Amino acid sequence: MSSPALIGRCIALLAAVAFVLPAAAQTCSSLSAYLEDVHANYRPIDEHTDFAAAQDEVKQLRLSLTQAATAAQDCRCLQVFNGLMDAASFARQAEAADNEKDFTYRLNRSILSYNSALDLLNHCPH
Repeated sequence: MSSPALIGRCIALLAAVAFVLPAAAQTCSSLSAYLEDVHANYRPIDEHTDFAAAQDEVKQLRLSLTQAATAAQDCRCLQVFNGLMDAASFARQAEAADNEKDFTYRLNRSILSYNSALDLLNHCPH
């Protein structure tokens, strides 16, 4: 199976979840802005037909996840911080993957962790 098909399935997982930040994220504007950056960085990964190029995109994703996690920590959203750090860890693993199957698995785990972190935004202090 080619890279676009594998990677496309990962991104379909992200697309299936509507990206609407809960109102709690609006209480800390820096966190909201970083989460928007993260979401934007997931999208270009499926545009690559080359496995190495997709891995390069994941590096940008990992950096934006780490920045969002730091913002969550600054906003005292510790559960969100943990979820975003998990997503960044899986992105790092995808970046270092030796094959497309492992890459896809790790990227899917990153997306799931990111979506879980978004679900936890309601638990942030207001």
